[in-house]
Amino acid sequence: MTFIDGAPLHVPNLEAYWRDSRPFETERRREQARIDALFAPHDARVRAEREARWAAEENRNV
Repeated sequence: MTFIDGAPLHVPNLEAYWRDSRPFETERRREQARIDALFAPHDARVRAEREARWAAEENRNV
């Protein structure tokens, strides 16, 4: 039981998390992996473009 402004507040998910956080952490990791997979192609493209710019800059400075 949690108290906000002196009134009891029943938050089942929070209470379940306090008892055992493993299912919540598993779900968080699963969701984070899904989000990472969505961004992976964009990140790879941006990284390749950045490395190409750096290589061009190094070749220009040599």
